[in-house]
Amino acid sequence: MFPVFVLHYTYEIIVVLGMTKDNPMTASERQRRLKKNVGTGSKKQYGIKRKPLTPPSSESTEAESESMSQTNPPTQENPDGTLTQTQTEIPAEENPSGGENQNEEVEESHDGIAADGDNDGGPVDKSILTSFSDHIAYAIWNRHEDENRELHTISHWQKLREWDLSKEVKGVQSRVKATGLTPLIDNNYRYIDYVAIEAFVERWQPETNTFHLPFGEMTITLDDVRQILGIPIEGDCFNSNEGAKEIDPKTAVTMASELLGVTEDEVREETQDMYAVRLQWLKEKCKGRAKKDSNNKTLDICARGYIMFLLGCVVFPDKTKNKISIYHLGSLKDLSKVSKIGWGMAILAHTYRQLGLASRANVKWISGCLTLVVAWICEHFHYCANAFQNMEYMETQPRMCRWKPQLCSRGDYESALITLREKLDDLTEIDVCWDPYKDHRVAHPFHEVSYYCGLLICFDIAEPHYPDRVLRQFGRVQTIPTMPMIQPSKLTRGKTAQAYKVVYSVNRWQQNNWSNHLLNEAQRSVPVKFPWECEPNYMDWFLKITHPFIQAPKQRTTMRKVCGAQDIANAKLHIVVDEALVLLDKALLGGKEEDIPIAARKVRDMIFDAKNEMTQNKGQERRTKNMHDHIATPSCSVRPQAKKKGPTKGKGPAKKKAKK
Repeated sequence: MFPVFVLHYTYEIIVVLGMTKDNPMTASERQRRLKKNVGTGSKKQYGIKRKPLTPPSSESTEAESESMSQTNPPTQENPDGTLTQTQTEIPAEENPSGGENQNEEVEESHDGIAADGDNDGGPVDKSILTSFSDHIAYAIWNRHEDENRELHTISHWQKLREWDLSKEVKGVQSRVKATGLTPLIDNNYRYIDYVAIEAFVERWQPETNTFHLPFGEMTITLDDVRQILGIPIEGDCFNSNEGAKEIDPKTAVTMASELLGVTEDEVREETQDMYAVRLQWLKEKCKGRAKKDSNNKTLDICARGYIMFLLGCVVFPDKTKNKISIYHLGSLKDLSKVSKIGWGMAILAHTYRQLGLASRANVKWISGCLTLVVAWICEHFHYCANAFQNMEYMETQPRMCRWKPQLCSRGDYESALITLREKLDDLTEIDVCWDPYKDHRVAHPFHEVSYYCGLLICFDIAEPHYPDRVLRQFGRVQTIPTMPMIQPSKLTRGKTAQAYKVVYSVNRWQQNNWSNHLLNEAQRSVPVKFPWECEPNYMDWFLKITHPFIQAPKQRTTMRKVCGAQDIANAKLHIVVDEALVLLDKALLGGKEEDIPIAARKVRDMIFDAKNEMTQNKGQERRTKNMHDHIATPSCSVRPQAKKKGPTKGKGPAKKKAKK
């Protein structure tokens, strides 16, 4: 009887909430909202770009203008899509409801965006995003020339295949595997989804090192690096003091000569005072150099050359496309200590810096560990990436093996980018997979270092890591960040890469002693009941300090979609049913007989709570619908008010009524 009881209540709540296939409630609700946005009685349909308001024609009479201005105050459309009163005379049609409260209701009813936002689409409070005027999002919103850029990605997948580690002797292989970087050798992506990369770069804000989306902030965390790449995230800084750039050039040449087993003249000829060597040169000097009977020094030289080659191809590729700095050799001097380096922290710091550079309006390339960025998009927004799931994926593999990105065509780059840009503008909190690793923690355990709040160091790069801004990715209720942001000692974020200079006062002991810089229990907030939960005032605060939408309303090819209480309730239903099924499985398959009634009561309570919440949401939506039936929405022009029919001079009931 227990399974029948639970299935009865599960099906009942599915029917009540409108989740059955034959119940089109959700679709009709969405269609009703879309029609409201377009305007009742209008000939405009979903998918057609609306026209901006136009000045009155010369044929309009003064009487018509006077009557219209008395009926409804002049309005204008803001960049965020809202209507506000203005002193400029713009023709407005008569409003059937009238009254002064109309504009106030319109301002509050449009996605929660403040109606008094700036014309450039930037944040109302500019204290955080201080360099927004040089951001690519600013250029897109204001239709500047920079908006038509095509972002180029730098990847060395094919070059990495030219040096097969499996063909080296076992002594070299064991030394390379000890670094913890071997997952990057076989699992690096061949194709990079540059459309998805560009769309998310437009939302990257380097001041917070997070993606700013319509519903809050998200970022690539240390937990993401560990689960996606499968490399260690705990350890010492990369680079140590021995490899810092304070080493003079002469000492750097001598160090490269000793550690790579070449002469100083060869190093000088190769670097040509740039102090970087070509990846091809590294392969020629070190590939196959070690033999079975080679001594440890030769094995170290060959392994060190391959690690440098791997760093240049996958971990730290830069805009030179085929070179790597010889200063990195400072951390590879003692190969026994390489395994103690926190490679995950170094990769994340380098990735943050590359995303920040690419967010500048005049920068047209992006490098770094793009496999990490693409896999992160697939994990959290799998419908936004051009990738298929790998059906041969095993739980013990890094999560990047779960996806197979496909080749993208450059021919339809612009249209594909605009489509994805508007899709991200339409995203709501229920469309995101906040914690994709929640149900896989046995094979992919959580590491406490993921709560580290401080500077991540990668050689001469330092970037802050703010887990308190993305608590929902840790299964915690998002609160307004209270921790002070780390301020750089030197700061310039211009439109070009040359004008992007960010320097922090680096304390390497902070990262090495990361356990002293974790979020405490109060700063971690409380566990969520539903993945997208945030404190009540969070969205009001967030919308003041951010730029949530990239495509301006007048530039959109489709009308912006609306997510209501019904959609959120449906998403909650899925979670409730999933949790109920988990309880059933534990009670029926692996639990004791006395656990079955306990599980039944829990499932019943979960279902009844969801039904009561849905009933409240339906009542609220009905009240909202009745209220909005008499209020014009900000996405369309105001409908003309029908004139009242007065007594007529002709014969009939109207004439008799007038006499009475």
